[in-house]
Amino acid sequence: MDGYFSCATATTDLLRILIAVNNFSTFESHIERIKGERLACDFDSCTSRNNALWKLAGPPYHLIISGV
Repeated sequence: MDGYFSCATATTDLLRILIAVNNFSTFESHIERIKGERLACDFDSCTSRNNALWKLAGPPYHLIISGV
């Protein structure tokens, strides 16, 4: 063995965001902010508490913005 080990790992994970709001204009402003920052992310949206709870049962989110 040559003793060289690389600890660098490549990741393709995107920042996962859940936006749960019941007002479309609020939702739209959050999307515009995300696009303006040019974040590499994957986001889901919902407009009800029940739908938000259902989405939270899936893979974890890095950020949750909620108004429901």
